[in-house]
Amino acid sequence: LARWLNRFGVWLSLLSIFAAPIAIGSVHRLTGMAHAAVQGTALLLVALAAWLRRRKIRMQPVALPILAMLVVMLTQLLPMPAGFVESLAPATHAHYATTADLLGLAPPTTMTISLNTRATLLEAVQMLAVLMAVLVLGTSLRGAGRLRQALALVLIAGPVAVVLGVLHAATGTK
Repeated sequence: LARWLNRFGVWLSLLSIFAAPIAIGSVHRLTGMAHAAVQGTALLLVALAAWLRRRKIRMQPVALPILAMLVVMLTQLLPMPAGFVESLAPATHAHYATTADLLGLAPPTTMTISLNTRATLLEAVQMLAVLMAVLVLGTSLRGAGRLRQALALVLIAGPVAVVLGVLHAATGTK
């Protein structure tokens, strides 16, 4: 059972990685959330398989910068005192102050560093999906041959996305 759970989790993750550049294009919220949900399901399956085999999910060194970026993105979404935001991001503070002035409102006492919290949240969800994919593949793919297969699939996804983009541009569809 553990072997099949692990295999299904890996193939689910790889399929999602292949489909992500085609489906997401980094602008669609629904497909971004679906990609993260699929990666989360794949991670859950691989974690269950690892637990059944009495193994651990291995933290990959490449996951550390991804985790750091995720923390930075989530920090940008936290409401912070206006003075603190002014010291971290003066342009953001000025934007909030100017907008409040134009609307005839008092300047906000708390604000986020992100001016577009929905876009930042979407990027954080997509970064979380990347982190989950790294954990799934790093835990499950052992050996150079398996890693080459996964990389080949990822490398094929890029040109497929480009071809689809050219076809959309040529036909005028969005």
